[in-house]
Amino acid sequence: MPSVAPVDWSARGTVVQSSDHLMFSLDELPPGSSARNMVYRSVSGITGSPTVVSGAVFIPPGPPPQGGWPVIGYAHGTVGLSRGCGPTQDPHLFGDISAVAIQLKQGYAVA
Repeated sequence: MPSVAPVDWSARGTVVQSSDHLMFSLDELPPGSSARNMVYRSVSGITGSPTVVSGAVFIPPGPPPQGGWPVIGYAHGTVGLSRGCGPTQDPHLFGDISAVAIQLKQGYAVA
């Protein structure tokens, strides 16, 4: 078996870019909700080398409760490994925007 170079996991999850300029539709979300796109550091599931990936955070409308919003880490289904296959590249998150809306209506922030 070939040896594998050690992976520096310390940078994993570090946000390298964040924007409130969204590519997807917010029409299904509760009025007053907000969202941010992010690009963050990760590790390729194919090569094990460092890479960057995209994600989003959605915030319910209104002021946060004392202690902040409870957060749901939403894991979308498998959509592929190539550029452009991430849900944040699609106006409706490849159909997951409805699930995000339900969770926001329940008072959760969604990542």
